[in-house]
Amino acid sequence: MLPRLLCEELCSLNPGQERLAFSVVWNITEEGKILSQWFGRSIIRSCTKFSYDHAQSFIDYPQRDFTHPESAPAENEFPEITGSFNLNEIKTKVYDLFKVSQNLRKQRMESGALRLDQVKLSYTLNSETGMPNGCFTYEYRKSNELIEEFMLLANMAVAHKLYKSIPTHAFLRSHPEPKEEMLQDFVSTCRAIGFDIDSSSSESLAESLRTAPGDDDLAKYRKQALFLLAIKPQQLATYICAGSVKDESKYHHYALNVPLYTHFTSPIRRYADLVVHRQLAAILGEQSDDQSMNLSPQELQVQAILCNERKSNAKQAQELSVDMFFNLLVNNYGPLESRGMVMNVLNRSFDVLSTEYGMTKRVYLEELPILAFKCEEKLIPNSNIKIYTLKIKWPLEGQEVPEVAQGTKLPAYDSTGPGIEQTIETFAMVDILLAKREPESVTSIRATLKRLDMKQQEEG
Repeated sequence: MLPRLLCEELCSLNPGQERLAFSVVWNITEEGKILSQWFGRSIIRSCTKFSYDHAQSFIDYPQRDFTHPESAPAENEFPEITGSFNLNEIKTKVYDLFKVSQNLRKQRMESGALRLDQVKLSYTLNSETGMPNGCFTYEYRKSNELIEEFMLLANMAVAHKLYKSIPTHAFLRSHPEPKEEMLQDFVSTCRAIGFDIDSSSSESLAESLRTAPGDDDLAKYRKQALFLLAIKPQQLATYICAGSVKDESKYHHYALNVPLYTHFTSPIRRYADLVVHRQLAAILGEQSDDQSMNLSPQELQVQAILCNERKSNAKQAQELSVDMFFNLLVNNYGPLESRGMVMNVLNRSFDVLSTEYGMTKRVYLEELPILAFKCEEKLIPNSNIKIYTLKIKWPLEGQEVPEVAQGTKLPAYDSTGPGIEQTIETFAMVDILLAKREPESVTSIRATLKRLDMKQQEEG
């Protein structure tokens, strides 16, 4: 990110202030058909700064008169509007844009775009200490889709403009196809547990992942788990200079299923967008002496590699930050209870996805107060993949767990007598506890299975 003075003030579209910008302007129908487009320098003076919540209110209640005080609840009060606009006019314009965006989105999805959304965890912080005191999952709503569709449209339009004008120097965003062997392992595993996945293209994969979860009460959890498994074979998208890549098929963006794509819309937080802006300005005859146009494709590729490294580092830092804040939250307020879906079963442990927090943790059977367990395995035909199922025996109420059962050498399953039995298999729902490991550590969270009682066994 640029310094706050730039990204929050001088380079931000603040209401009532003129800002220099680079724009893509379309003449477009409500159905999303582009009649004409224009690229160029512009001056933008916005009349207000709304949040996603404000835009969502317009989308949810397009017929409401928002000028009446009772139409704008306290938590959703609207900011001041400058210039000659009024709130209802803006509402109408936002809703018109929303209708166009939904048609654009429908076209993208029908063309084979693949989305693998994951739970995004956000935190509330103590105002004095800055430490997390709560968390919630970020809800991706229609107002987010509105912004996303026009950003994607602008990025694709600029990519085509660059490649048409400077095919050897165009700074693009490439996304390779998934790793084939890992993808087939994913398909085989899904088939073995009852999900038919077609991975022949991004379009077929997207359609399979849309229908596979079903429509019962657990569908949203299966979808979450399937998306997480489907991400593993995916490769990272990277920046490339077109002239440094001999095979033009490498320009293709797999997830979006488009031939050309770049990053244009976020110059405040990505250097790649600045390179693209400079190239576009040079194409339009505004910066013919720009340094980026004097670089060879190989030199531009060096810049692309550096951008890839920086983006990877930023992503890793973000993920580590989310984990650290969650660990701090659990240390201070845990243990936390959560529903979980089993993602992967091994011979003495299993991985479980917390459906509330989006975290995947491993549960070790040796850490559970159980009487015994046994592992059953099945080899998937025409592969080397084994599917495991674990049978766990919990003690009856009032029954003590032998001391030996709390170590690594549990007795034989059939020799322990009666108990409460639980089956752990892929995509089974379980209840888990997330707690800090002992001795106290802010970097490690332990996941354990909640003890099953007789009533739960009868219901399950």
